[in-house]
Amino acid sequence: MKKHQKLFSCCMIVAFCVSGMLLGGCKAREKKHKLAVASSAVVNAMMVTNPMGALFGNNANQEAAQQNGVTKQTAAALSGCPAIHFERDWTKLAFYQTITITYAPDCLVNGVAMSGTVTGNWQLKSDGTLLHPHVYIDSELTMDTMKMEGLTTNGTINQKLEFEVGRFLSRLNGNMTTTHFDGRTRGMAFDNLTAEVSATDFLNELFHGSSTVPMPFLVINGSSLYTDEDENTYAMDFTNVKQQLICGMPTSGTVHIVNTEKEFDAVIDYGDSTCDTLVTITMAGEDPQEVDITTYLKNRQYRF
Repeated sequence: MKKHQKLFSCCMIVAFCVSGMLLGGCKAREKKHKLAVASSAVVNAMMVTNPMGALFGNNANQEAAQQNGVTKQTAAALSGCPAIHFERDWTKLAFYQTITITYAPDCLVNGVAMSGTVTGNWQLKSDGTLLHPHVYIDSELTMDTMKMEGLTTNGTINQKLEFEVGRFLSRLNGNMTTTHFDGRTRGMAFDNLTAEVSATDFLNELFHGSSTVPMPFLVINGSSLYTDEDENTYAMDFTNVKQQLICGMPTSGTVHIVNTEKEFDAVIDYGDSTCDTLVTITMAGEDPQEVDITTYLKNRQYRF
């Protein structure tokens, strides 16, 4: 009898250990999945903060041109990566400008393969009264089959840019959908995200395309909704997310992404003003983890 009891006890201990191992494995998989959700959200947020990529791509010809002292804009034109086309219309006293950026299939931006087209339309408009006019720039950015390492994004961002004392303030709204090879989709919807622009930085970037401007081009605040491939919806709150035109991703600031039903709570930290593709993701109750979004796009994007 004692032998049977001992055997039973041993079996119980083994079963308990196995179940504990399985539980640990489940927790590890859940943690990995949550990190993937947050990383994917970073990719979609990147299309909002800088829908034109880093504006200029890079390939072997461009890199060689830059090493020989050629400016980034000229190097991009020489390499055709991407092809940039400007149109301006000064008729009827209304400023109208269109920029079309086309990425060839072999175009690299921060090491990420890109293709497709982004078209931006800017128009100067005015409303209000004769004594109190209100002048603003109305713009629309449209992504047409923009691909990043095979992921396809389509969508439109509407933007109203107004000048206030000492600053430009932009309000963003729109939505976009990102599609995997297998047809699964995820998306972002946003309404009244605000992007503040320093007047000095704006003019420097606009007229000089300077890569030496130390201040951010945009400072984004506000909320959006993110929907993952399983149709789970998360609230995303942007806090002082700073985006330079010449950087593919924001250089500092945080995004808080939450889904209380799924017990999902993560903070995405863009860092210390360095122009790179690294983010730090901290899940509630977990240690921070550094993720290279370029590496994630290449190695893990299709195994969500």
